[in-house]
Amino acid sequence: MTSREKLLKKFNEEYNRLNDGQRKAVDQIEGPVMVIAGPGTGKTQILSVRIGKILLETDVLPSNILCLTYTDAGVMAMRKRLLTMIGADAYSVNIHSFHSFCNMVIQHNRNLFHTRDLQAINELEQTEALMQLIDGFETDNPLKRYKMDAYFEASNLRDLFSNMKREGWAQDYLLKKIDDYVTHIIPDTFYNKIKAKKGIHELTVDGKKELEKMEKLKAAVQAFPAYQQILKERHRYDFDDMITWVIAAFEKDADLLASYQEQYQYFLVDEYQDTSGAQNKLVELLVSYWQDQSPNLFVVGDDDQSIYRFQGANMENMRMLTAKYADLVKVVLTNNYRSVQPILDAAHSLIGKNKQRLCNDDNSLKKILSSSHPVLKDMRIEPVVRNVTNEFEENILIAEEIKALIEEGVPPGKIAVIYREHKCGDELQKFLQLQNVPYYTRKSINLLKNHFIKQLITYLNYVVAENEQSFSGEHFLFEMMHYEFNRVPAIKVAAISNEVYLNVRNNKKDVPKTIREYLTVMVANEKQKLFSGDTVTDDLVRLGTNIEELITASRNKPLLNWFECLFNNAGILEWIMQQPDKAWLMQLLNGFFDFVQDECRRNPDLNLQGFCKQISLLEQNGISVPLVQTSGNERGVNLLTCHGSKGLEYTYVFFISCSSNLWEGKRKNSQGYRLPPNVFTAETPEEKEEELRRLFFVAVTRAEKHLYISYPVMS
Repeated sequence: MTSREKLLKKFNEEYNRLNDGQRKAVDQIEGPVMVIAGPGTGKTQILSVRIGKILLETDVLPSNILCLTYTDAGVMAMRKRLLTMIGADAYSVNIHSFHSFCNMVIQHNRNLFHTRDLQAINELEQTEALMQLIDGFETDNPLKRYKMDAYFEASNLRDLFSNMKREGWAQDYLLKKIDDYVTHIIPDTFYNKIKAKKGIHELTVDGKKELEKMEKLKAAVQAFPAYQQILKERHRYDFDDMITWVIAAFEKDADLLASYQEQYQYFLVDEYQDTSGAQNKLVELLVSYWQDQSPNLFVVGDDDQSIYRFQGANMENMRMLTAKYADLVKVVLTNNYRSVQPILDAAHSLIGKNKQRLCNDDNSLKKILSSSHPVLKDMRIEPVVRNVTNEFEENILIAEEIKALIEEGVPPGKIAVIYREHKCGDELQKFLQLQNVPYYTRKSINLLKNHFIKQLITYLNYVVAENEQSFSGEHFLFEMMHYEFNRVPAIKVAAISNEVYLNVRNNKKDVPKTIREYLTVMVANEKQKLFSGDTVTDDLVRLGTNIEELITASRNKPLLNWFECLFNNAGILEWIMQQPDKAWLMQLLNGFFDFVQDECRRNPDLNLQGFCKQISLLEQNGISVPLVQTSGNERGVNLLTCHGSKGLEYTYVFFISCSSNLWEGKRKNSQGYRLPPNVFTAETPEEKEEELRRLFFVAVTRAEKHLYISYPVMS
């Protein structure tokens, strides 16, 4: 059997499994197509089958197909699915995230992009660049501050510049929009009506405040080129730059754009509701060659599951696509193969309250999901909504019910607990542990806030302090002596501290007057002074020896070697191996050492003092050193946030902490720059509520059979 015959056989098997809506999407291989795929409607399947149909019915090669998706995980899932259908040819189909596609374009055209010496910027370097930018502001700049926090505007500038890149807004474009708003809209909207009757044209108080905001915004936009120049001088770029660079190159170099337009003849975009303005602009440029003939553009998305606005996602792209192509074929997938009908009905009654939906723009689109799973479609298991007195009672209830399900034979991995914020899951974990219920959760933590890592940082601060001035780090050393891995009893620390204190108070001669001196004497004499017990003495001798070695090594060894001395000679590794949670402690240690390695790679001359300053800057600016913490058993009950649950499904879903104070309480007024309404419609309270409703919709549609929604009456 030839490879084409194998493809045809596999294609027919998959194609025959499709429903009418899916077949319509697959069969329309020419021209623009938008598939609105609700939860559980099999969108991944139609993407792979459609690629198979293109390869079977046209002369194009796998390399002539470009498939773009939102995340690297989406790339892997799509290629894995495609492998089962077309085999090795799946590796020839160009499947990319937007960033990886732009990176490929840059790498293949280094002579045009001049990026050979550039490195991706991290958050700390970005903060330092913004501080340098602010330091360079003229004295009359409205963003310049002299009192309180001089760098107050840094985070606002970072968010603005990121939005400019994500949305593809050029500086000139924004400045023109601001000037138009200030010249025409503000005077008409915020004029003083009482004084106007007297012929006096004056702004109201709100109008003057609005004008002041626009002056700040204008100054911030004008600072954008200077910020980009600082990045260039530092040989750094951020990931948003990659997309803007490629867009600029395509717009400037017609031959470069044409080379990719000639290569790619079919375009598929997954999770289209999550694309940003710049990502959408990239797609528009790639398909622009066929504008008069209608491009072979196939997009899949669901406006009801657009939940990443905070990352630049904009569901308006789906609306604009319908306006752009008159011959756009719209396919709505309504056959749900995941959930029982009562859950789908509840989800529909929820999301139906949203006004910003494609089906409200086009009455021909019907988005009522129908349970179509052969086993589930006739089941009438109603979702359960219940209130509890408080979160404590809720956690007890959930833990007991989950334990009962497992005792009945339900696999823990088929159960999920979904919540708005990780802190809700953190509390529940304690109750699951009491019930001996296995669970699994993943979340990102900040290494710098971990207790164990803080202890290591204290060692750093102590050595730096001693290098700057001998015996100036005594408060650090006193704390270090209490650390568990140093094995010094607290009573021994108290006795040493008391003796040193008395020596200082009584001004005794030839006796240690600091803890460091005391330990040095112990190392020299190798004998106990206050208590008997060789073990205690040995631990104190080891501590004293170790700190002297670390102080000496900090001036003679590279930073990475110094950390190796810390981990090995201080007895930290030995202590970790004896702990019940040694796997987690090793993960913390490795994560911290990876961070040190990254910083040394960026700055080969980095020393201990410089590294401590970097940590201080990170802490001052609230910048995290992230580490993904996995807790529990992978086969246990799944604990995850609403955002983390997207794309997943479970037989039993417990949706907890669904009270308004936990959901709506998170909505805060932005402290950043507000763009004028002629650029981007500011998110109104109603739109924020619709965003939350979409997030709620995503969570409830993870359930296959059983959905339990609970909320505490009291916090």
